[in-house]
Amino acid sequence: MNRKNNEVRVPAFRMLIGNIYEIRGLGPTVTGYIESGTVRVGDRLAVVRSDQRTEVYVTAIQRFQASLSEASAADNPVGISLSGIDRDEIHNRDLLVGG
Repeated sequence: MNRKNNEVRVPAFRMLIGNIYEIRGLGPTVTGYIESGTVRVGDRLAVVRSDQRTEVYVTAIQRFQASLSEASAADNPVGISLSGIDRDEIHNRDLLVGG
């Protein structure tokens, strides 16, 4: 078998949103379990619900009240603070995705 591409494909970031909070100084913060990929502070992601897609930016990541610069499924559960969206535009079971 001849392989043309030996690169390992890293899965895109994906997290099902479990809860949404408004944290003063951070804005909307979503919590949940990362299903795949890695997220970093400053990443551009999207909140997706049925036919709606809203671009957002990661402003902070927390795990058990400790700040992280990046997170993956090994860090579950996590809280991710977002900019570019209002709290009332995010719903439980929306997806937070990146590419």
